[in-house]
Formats: sequence, structure tokens, C-alpha cells
Amino acid sequence: MSAIGQTALIADKLIEARQLRFLSDDNFYEYSQIILDPEYVGSEVAHTGNPASVAAHEKFKQRSEQLSKWVENGHTLVLIVRSPRPFRFKVGVNQVSTASIHSLRALQPLVFANATGAQIDVTGATSTDMLFSKFIGRMRYEATVSGAGLMSMLRVKTTSAAQTQLVGAYRKFGKGKIVLVPICAGTSEQNNDYFSMLTELPALLVESKNNELPEWVDLYMTQNEKVSVAGIKRIRKEIQFLEQQIADEQKCVEDTRELKALFSGTGHQLQQAAASALREFGLTVVEGPIGRADLLATDGKRLIAVEVKGLDGSAKESDFRQVERWKAEANLVLSNHDDTLVKDDPDLANYRRQINELSLPADAIGDSKGLLIVGTYRSLPLLERSELDYPDGVVRRLEQNDVCGLTGLQLFSLVMVARENPAEKHAIIEALLRTAGVMKGVPAWDQYVSSSNE
Repeated sequence: MSAIGQTALIADKLIEARQLRFLSDDNFYEYSQIILDPEYVGSEVAHTGNPASVAAHEKFKQRSEQLSKWVENGHTLVLIVRSPRPFRFKVGVNQVSTASIHSLRALQPLVFANATGAQIDVTGATSTDMLFSKFIGRMRYEATVSGAGLMSMLRVKTTSAAQTQLVGAYRKFGKGKIVLVPICAGTSEQNNDYFSMLTELPALLVESKNNELPEWVDLYMTQNEKVSVAGIKRIRKEIQFLEQQIADEQKCVEDTRELKALFSGTGHQLQQAAASALREFGLTVVEGPIGRADLLATDGKRLIAVEVKGLDGSAKESDFRQVERWKAEANLVLSNHDDTLVKDDPDLANYRRQINELSLPADAIGDSKGLLIVGTYRSLPLLERSELDYPDGVVRRLEQNDVCGLTGLQLFSLVMVARENPAEKHAIIEALLRTAGVMKGVPAWDQYVSSSNE
């Protein structure tokens, strides 16, 4: 069987080899070698941009150990060396942990350091020099690698002869091999050629018998070795702690970034950001019936019908008319206690189902509140927004019909207020329910957001 026929890809399908998914039950033992690109695994783990599930975390740990065992039992893993980026996983309520391909047991003796460049030299055996020579001009590295037992193939071309930074190498792991190679940038055909070469590469990597030592020698250590091994363990724990800190900070960045949809997003993304914002104040929020109100919310006493829009201009009277219609439909459901009207109207029946999710008390106020949230001028950077968000005609309609109007940017500022001072949440809810017209007294956005260059 050809080398390609014995090879599987956990990477983009650039050659006619079987493509596996890392978080699957595909059997590694059907193949003698696997080419793995961490970026491809990342697309499985973090395809939504949010932390992956607890179940995905358990699967990732299980498959990582299975892959390490597979190598240990005499197979070859060809790893495309990427910058070590941890994947984020949920491990409990509001708890996030990190893991990466670089945490594979098969890779534990190795250290990957972020470094980027394209100046690469061959350093290995003549047989591998010839294979790499065709691709050397298109290779790019995202990290260097160091560690015990590495046999070099490719190094960074530096001005210092005393400094050797490896970007391509291989080592034994158990009865198998780990082969580390950089990225090759080029056309699809060129990348296809590179991957085809990688399938042939492991067969040429034969360790010198003179360099082999029996595995039992590792059962005996000098005092310096023991100190170094203990130091490595300590440093790995420190790295794990720092990676968790990075994950916590990254979660803060991502949470805030998602909130920025309030002044730049549209559609479902904006609706989700608005729902999250209202929940931060303490309101209970559910999605509205399909094709009707975007959101339904309550403070436990009164129903709020919410319309959410992301626009490239100002709010329009048609936006007001929508929220006014949602109010009327919600009021009809609230007042129809025996559901005689509701059961014959699918839209009202959908309202009833969603309203029931809010668990309104029997003595809830029968007149719902209207809330119009418009992400105005969403395509413009904040400093370029100078026109009115709510024209006078729209403001008058809001005032006449007990509808509160907010811009997405105002809602963003209110969330910032609530986060800085949680005691203000009740006052924010009261203001939303009390306001007829555009909400006044909301702090300016530039109290909370400034240029990232400042």
C-alpha cells in the first residue's frame, strides 16, 4: 500500500487520504501515520467562537490520550507546528479551562515558543534535505521547538552560528515517531505537493543505531537531571496557571466584544446581545414568537414587548408601529384569560407559550410595556455618528403610546453602569418601565469606550 494509503489527515483535505475528525470515534489504528494540523482541530473545538462544551472537553482529553497511545505503540504523528494557542472549554457553571494539541502526552518533553518568520535552513540527513529543498522558499514557521531527544531537520536561518532554533525535527516516542514540520504557504497544488511529501518523509527518518539507548537508562538520573525534571514540572504548573489566567481574561474580552453588537450588529446577533443586556439588569427574558415580537421580558410584575433593530440610519416610524403592534397582541393574550381567542389564532397561541415561560403572577399588570431598541448608524464608527438617532416624529409617537426608546449604544452604556455599580440595576429597570419616549440621563458612551490606540 502507498504511503498516502496508510495516511490519515486531521487537517484540510489536500491529498487523497482519509480525513478524520479529532472529536470523533474514528479509529487511529487503521492508519500507520497521521498528519495533524492544530488549526483544523481548532475549527472543530471552537467553531462558534465560544468555549466548547463540557462533553467536548472530556472527548478532547480522551482522544488526546488515544492519539498518544497510538504513537507509543509504533505509529507516526506528523504535526504541523502552529503557534501554541489553547482551546477554551467549559468545565462548570461560568468556569472555563484550557487545553491544546501541545498538551498531548506524546509532546510533553517538548517546549514550543512563539516565533514567526520565513528564513529556514535544512540541517538534517541528506535524504530529507532533498525532500525539503523544493519547499524551503515557501515555508513559514509560527513557533520554534526544543527538548530532549530531538533530531533536527530544519532550523531558523540566523546571523548567530551559536544560536540554533529548530522549526523542523523528529523524535522517538515509545515505539513510534513524532515528526514536527512548519507550514508551507502556496497555492492549493503546491500545498498538495507538500502534504504528499510529508507522507513519504517518516520512512526516511531512521535513527542512528549509535544514538539509541535502552529505555531503562531513564530509570537512573543524576542529581542535576532530577533537579531539572522537578523544575520542568514546576514550570509546567506555572504555565498551566498562566494559561488559565489568559483564558479568564480572554473570556472578559469576548464577553465585552459580544456586547458591542448592541451598537454594530443586526439580526439575531443583535437580539441576543439585547437579551443578554436586559438579563444583566435582572429582567427575565425569552425570545418572542417567530415573526412577531423579538423578545418578551418581565420584571415579575409587568410584561415588556421588545422590538430590536440594527439600522444604517435613524429609527423610523415603521419601527415604532411594529413595537406598538406587539404590545397590542401581547395585551390581547394577557386579557384573554380563558384563551377563547388564543386557541384559534396560531400567532396568539405562540405568544401564550412564550409568555407562560416568563411565569407571570396572576396579578400581573394587564397592560404591557413597549420597548424599542434600535442600533442606529451601526455601520459607522462611533466618532462619525452625528445625526439624530430618533427623529422628532418618532419621539412623539413613543411618548403618546407609552413606549420606551433606546439606542443600542445607550443600552451598552447602561450595561456598563450596572457592571460598575450593581445597585443601579433596579433603577435602570424602573427607568425603562417609566419612560415614554427616548430614555434620558444615560451616560455618554465615551465614558466607557475609547480608542484602542489611546
